[in-house]
Amino acid sequence: MTELRNPSLPPGEIVEKREDGIWVRNDGVELSPAEKNPYYVLATVFGPHKDGYDRALAKRNRRIWNGWMCSRMEADARAELAKELRLPPEDLEPLNPDEKKLLRVTLCDRLGHVEIPEPGDVDISNNYFSHTAVWEKYVFAGNAEFSSAYFARYARFSTAHFAESAEFSSAHFTGYARFSSVFFAKDVEFSSTYFGGYARFISAHFAGTVEFSAAHFSGNAGFSAARFFGYVGFSIVHFAGDAEFSAAHFFGYARFSAANFAGNAVFSSAQFDRNADFSSALFTGDVKFSSVYFTWDAEFSTAHFAGNAEFSAAQFARNADFSSAHFAGSADFSIARFVGHAWFTDGAFAGATVFSSAEFEKTVPNFFQRSFHDDTRFTAKSGHWPPVDPEVVQQSKEAYRRLRQISAAQHNPENEHFFLRQEMACSAELQDNPLSKWVIKGFGFFSDYGYSVGRPVGWLAVTWLVGALAIQFVFAWAIVYGAPPPGMAAIPGFEDALGLGLANTFAIFGFRTFYFGEEYMSSLPAFVKVIGGAQTVFGFIFLFFLGLGLRNRFRLK
Repeated sequence: MTELRNPSLPPGEIVEKREDGIWVRNDGVELSPAEKNPYYVLATVFGPHKDGYDRALAKRNRRIWNGWMCSRMEADARAELAKELRLPPEDLEPLNPDEKKLLRVTLCDRLGHVEIPEPGDVDISNNYFSHTAVWEKYVFAGNAEFSSAYFARYARFSTAHFAESAEFSSAHFTGYARFSSVFFAKDVEFSSTYFGGYARFISAHFAGTVEFSAAHFSGNAGFSAARFFGYVGFSIVHFAGDAEFSAAHFFGYARFSAANFAGNAVFSSAQFDRNADFSSALFTGDVKFSSVYFTWDAEFSTAHFAGNAEFSAAQFARNADFSSAHFAGSADFSIARFVGHAWFTDGAFAGATVFSSAEFEKTVPNFFQRSFHDDTRFTAKSGHWPPVDPEVVQQSKEAYRRLRQISAAQHNPENEHFFLRQEMACSAELQDNPLSKWVIKGFGFFSDYGYSVGRPVGWLAVTWLVGALAIQFVFAWAIVYGAPPPGMAAIPGFEDALGLGLANTFAIFGFRTFYFGEEYMSSLPAFVKVIGGAQTVFGFIFLFFLGLGLRNRFRLK
């Protein structure tokens, strides 16, 4: 690493101006005045922007540059490019004789004997720009080299077109750096670049690899609606102000590992089509990932969220890793959707945590060894949790047990019982004994593991009515084809069968002997007794389930 003359200043800051006109940066890099660079002269034939941005001057300068740069392009290509830049086609036409003469005169006046360079690659590296630098809607047909350049004032690259690679590594932008709607057709390098003011890349188009690693943004950074088609690296980047990536689209691997977001970070409605790596990132301010779509894996392991973190309505189409991540403020995952694995092991939720209406489609999230705030909310509805998968049933059971422990620690009996029910559903699949398996499944089917009131009541009604129909059928059969019970000269009415079925179902209350008597009951046909016995057994079981459900419901409330 280069030794800095003044460790308290950025590497690219100017610390000396020598008598020969050379500027010396803090990292020792020597800069020549941009006015001595033939490419800068080409860009400012009618003069630099000494008093800030001059639209009319910019238009005249741009005509010379684009006419020179596009002179080797086919007419159709120039017309298409002019359309993309929203410029008249004639602005990209080759220079006419008068314009060429003006260009030669300007180069001679400013530089002496320099001829017009061939259009293509541009090298403006290690230059010092003392005035506002304007390349707005400029065309760069070859490689563009701006590495270690120093921009003392405003730099405008809005809607510029870079057909080949662009190099801005270790450049220093003192003021506003405007790259909105810029088009980079190939790789672009901004590693170790310093942005002293607002860096605006809104609606920028990056077709190749993008590297911002170790860059420093002292002001706000705007990347809203930017499109990154290749790999993009923001690792070890420092955002001192707000970082705005809302509605940005990352088509390739996006790496923000160990990035430092000192202000607010906004990624709302962004889309990541490949892996998104935010591991070890530090978010000092509030962060918003609401409505973000992660098509591939989302990596937030060991990240630190010092402010509030919002992931509401985020979509995790594959795995989401928040292991060892620490949330010091509130964490909002409401309405989020997790399709793959979700790891939240270790780390802590130190603030209010919301998973209300979040959906976990395939696997149960892991919260082992993670501490929770007392105000933590989960939705206790089965539709928000995955069905039992035999391949991961053991892991699911352990994950539900952990969720049950969390709910118990927060004195939330309703959630605690819900996760107990989910845990028991997993336990049924783990039973080697078929009888044990079906006993547990039956408990769940008939009573929702002791939580439902409606199911036992329904099954009590079924036991009563089905039994009554069977009794009425036996009564009719016995009278027509056999000897009727004493005192029964005709087929009893259905109301008699209903009464007997009700007495059988609730035999625990003694209704049979109280309303029908011992003699009547003993004289019933054998099959009626069998039906009555079955009703008594099932009635007792369903009454027990009903009592268990009532107990749990009242306890939970």
